[in-house]
Amino acid sequence: RKTKKGSGTRYQSFIISKPVALFLKNIGVPVGNKTNTPFQVPEWVVKGSSETKSAYLRGLYDNEGTIYSNMEKTHKRWRIDFKMAKNEKLLSYGISYFEQIRTILLEFGINTSPVNYCKLNVRKDGSTSVLMRIAIEKSSFRNFLKYVGFDHPEKQEKLLFALRVGG
Repeated sequence: RKTKKGSGTRYQSFIISKPVALFLKNIGVPVGNKTNTPFQVPEWVVKGSSETKSAYLRGLYDNEGTIYSNMEKTHKRWRIDFKMAKNEKLLSYGISYFEQIRTILLEFGINTSPVNYCKLNVRKDGSTSVLMRIAIEKSSFRNFLKYVGFDHPEKQEKLLFALRVGG
């Protein structure tokens, strides 16, 4: 399902096949609302080959990542962000998950910022959401391109552009 929210288009997918849904659950895909669900990087990814880790990261960044320049006119200060909201009560799980992602990225020589987080909003149920974020600076873009990259054509195009321009 395609929805328009904020500054961009977002997509949601729903699985109607019980066997497919059970398979995804069994391999470690979070079920339901990720904000209210504790989860970690699946063990088969953590212990997997470089190709497995790379594919996992590419899937994350294709779907949840953003590449942008915060100085659009001069194309300076490029970043690749990975963001996720988490229920404040589950913040420690979210931080742990982000640290796992940072560790895997570091295996490919991709440096990130520390995990940053800030309060996001109060939800209908009265709980508070926290927005978590890690950023990859341009100095690690070549390794990101070499070992992870994007399958998303617009994001890959931005990555290649960022590597061609200064800043």
